[in-house]
Amino acid sequence: MAPTVKLLDGEREVGHFQVSLLIDSQGRRPDEDEWSLEGDCEEDIFALQERLGVESCSVYVAWRSGISSAYRQRGYGVLLYEFMLDNLRATLGHEVILVPEACLEDGNTSDDARRVWESIQKRRVSYGNAVSSRRVDRVEP
Repeated sequence: MAPTVKLLDGEREVGHFQVSLLIDSQGRRPDEDEWSLEGDCEEDIFALQERLGVESCSVYVAWRSGISSAYRQRGYGVLLYEFMLDNLRATLGHEVILVPEACLEDGNTSDDARRVWESIQKRRVSYGNAVSSRRVDRVEP
């Protein structure tokens, strides 16, 4: 089951964000045949792990997201991504890295999602396409 967060207005879902495990905390790829990293994404992950001071951590790919048009351009996308990163870190008990779907073979990241990534990269310790669960203002290694 893929972790999913939802944006609700009352009981009505107006947004969602879903991730899939790409690499587990032991450096294994559960679905190696299904996922193939493109471009510099693998190097970005390793460089970010080094920046975080960890040998390995769970890596997720942003898989599905969407926000109803009336709720766009209000910062909710950033909140969904941040909530996901915080929740995964709290649940797993270690740092987590997130990469966009564009890092996968035949993957795509919309312009709206790219804007969210740009905002997240300013708030989280990042390297290239890889974004961590560690907030920029955190001092601990």
